[in-house]
This record gives sequence, structure tokens and C-alpha cells, in this order.
Amino acid sequence: MTRHPAGACAALCLALVGPLSSRPARADTEQRVLLVAPPPRLEPAVRTALSPWPIRIVVTADAATATDTSAPVDRVRAGGAAPGATMPGSAERARALAAEHRAGAVVWLSDDGEGGRALWIYDSASDRTTARRLTRPPPFDDPSAAAVALTIKTLLRHSSVVPALERFGAEAARAETAGRAARLRADSMAGLRIRRTGAGDVEPRLGAGIRAAPGRLADFGAIAASLEVGPGVSVDDADFTGQFSDLQVSAAFLVRLPLGRRLHVWPRLGGSLHVTEIDGAIAGRPGRVRAGRVNPAVDAGASLELALRPWLSASIAAAASYGLRRQIYLVGGESVLTVPRVEVEIGVALSVSLL
Repeated sequence: MTRHPAGACAALCLALVGPLSSRPARADTEQRVLLVAPPPRLEPAVRTALSPWPIRIVVTADAATATDTSAPVDRVRAGGAAPGATMPGSAERARALAAEHRAGAVVWLSDDGEGGRALWIYDSASDRTTARRLTRPPPFDDPSAAAVALTIKTLLRHSSVVPALERFGAEAARAETAGRAARLRADSMAGLRIRRTGAGDVEPRLGAGIRAAPGRLADFGAIAASLEVGPGVSVDDADFTGQFSDLQVSAAFLVRLPLGRRLHVWPRLGGSLHVTEIDGAIAGRPGRVRAGRVNPAVDAGASLELALRPWLSASIAAAASYGLRRQIYLVGGESVLTVPRVEVEIGVALSVSLL
């Protein structure tokens, strides 16, 4: 018999999933934030707070005494006064500064007119100015400077300066994207096939497949095709010793039932062809004997899938296959192997988005 080694399917799974599971992240375009005359300690605190993002900090010449220059910081001259605390004049002055220095946001501190100080942020994309009163005015010590810097970071998350996935509302968008069915996915599977053959009843299986959801089907379900093999099961009878193997080619229609933003149930119904073969030796006869058959089957099952990333998901699955023909292998008129009509499989799978 020509065996169907599990290693070949494992290699196919790795070829489909391996290179894709380490997708390079797209670099976000660097943005510029203009700090207007920040008081001592605020500039390095802001730089630390914004360091995870691709943001270049631009500081007006008033802050030239700052000593921490470990991050990319531009020092510029800003003619005239700071934007101040009077609307709409403050917004107009901040707009001019943003245009002059190509900044996505302008940050400054100013007297709020009530004896306190306020933090101001102008966002170029929305042309909106936001103010927050400071509980403690400058001069800042290190903890208070860090607190103001975190406030700046929080307010900037409402703007287009920060990367898209870091903006407010992006978490829900990420979960929505993660839960949405991709139009094309590569699946890799590992499981156990359970069949009462009178020989080995449990066989490990490996598989690889493609799941497609074209057009309007993407939000409701998918069609899938897969190839699955295993090492086979040993047949050890008084009259025969050998190996039984089964290569399965399947196609199915899947329905997508959401249980949450990232959790889905996928019922499936389809059909398969089981290319089976028994190969071995008959007691008392020289040489080997081999017999192969193709058995069509009807398949049904379901999987519970969790989106780990927008492009990666994991699932557990159970399925049953009903053979349209019962296979009985005879030697000398006696059955040495009977393949039942119903076979059950349980397993796990990883799925990677291709589109």
C-alpha cells in the first residue's frame, strides 16, 4: 500500500500557517505634536508618555533649557505669544502654529482666567480645541508632571495624531474586526478520529484547508474545502496483518452564529470522499495484498471559534461522517476489518486570514 504519511499534511499546514502567523505590522506615519513653552519637567514626562507612538515632539524655543534629548525632539522658534486662554483667539493662534510647524496637535498651558491653570490641546484634523483645568499649577515636581503628561496622552487619543488602533473607540473596532469573518482563511487542524473497526478505534489526524466567504456570504457563513490524513490503524487478525489508511477530501457549507464580538459557533454540513486502502499480508501466503476503495460520505459538525487577533483565531470542533457504503474487507470469506458507516472526530484548529 502507498501510505499517506501525516508528515506530508503537517508540512502543508506549516506552509499555509507558518509564514502568515508572523505578519509584519504596518508602520504608522509619524505625526508631530507641538509643545508650546512647556514648564520644566513637563517635556520629558510627555516624551515618556508618548514614546510608544510614532510621534515627533516639537518644542518651542522657550523650552531650550530642557536637558533630556534622548528622543526625537525638534526645537523651533515660535514668534508671538502662546495661544492663551481666550476663545476663539486661542484656537486661531493654535491653528496658525500647527500650520507653521506641520503639527497634528498643539499643546500648551495657560491661565484659565479664574486664578488657576489649564491644559489646552488643539487638534488639526478636527479643528477642535479642548481644555482641562489642572488641579495643581506649575512648577511641577516629577509625579505631577507625569500626571499632566498622562492627561495629554489621554486627550490625544481623541485625535488623529495617535495610531488608529490607539484612539478611543478602537478597542470596540478591533473586537468587531476580530469577530468579523474574513473573506479567505487558511485552516490547520489536528484531531482524533473515532471509529469502531474491530482494530484500532482511535486514529490521530492532521488536516489543512481553505475557508472562503465571497461577497455577501462573509457576514453569514462560508464555504470550505479541506484535506485530512492520518497514520492509519493496524489490523491484526489471525488470517491477516496489515494497515488501514484513510485520506479524506471534504467540502462543506458553514453558518456563522455570533456568541459575542470575538466568539462564534460555526455549524457545518457537507460531503466528503474517503480514499481508503488496506495493505498487508495473509497468513500462509507469500507477498502482500492491497485493496483500495473510494467511499462517499455525508458530514455534519460544529466548531466554537475564538478570535485571538483580527487575523488569527483558534477553535475546537466535533464532527460526524456517515459513509454511504459500508466497507467490509474479507480474507477467505471471513471479515478481517469492517469500517462502520458512522465515524466521529474531535479536534482543534488554527485559522489565519489571507484576505
